[in-house]
Amino acid sequence: MDTSEIKIPSNIDLAHKDFGIPGEIDLLIRCELFFELLRPNQLRSPCEKWLFQETIFGYIVVGSSDKFEEKSYCGLAINSKINLDNLNQQLRAFWKIETADENHPRNIF
Repeated sequence: MDTSEIKIPSNIDLAHKDFGIPGEIDLLIRCELFFELLRPNQLRSPCEKWLFQETIFGYIVVGSSDKFEEKSYCGLAINSKINLDNLNQQLRAFWKIETADENHPRNIF
């Protein structure tokens, strides 16, 4: 992701110091906990495309870019009562889809 178009205000600290640089996932947060991490401060970028939301970890960046409209992204939602073996199978299937060749046609459910 090219983050050069995002003008990060100088008076905020981002939650991740390497924002925009591909790397390993540091933490997955369950949706039930996400909203408990938010703080009240928000800043909107001058172009209105980006929102800087304060969390207990620092600011996160939320928004869109014209450069990404042609791509589709995949998400995974699972039941929290699922067993660990089944979870591992579902995660493998998710990443297989996520890393599939973008030029290869696939069915969307």
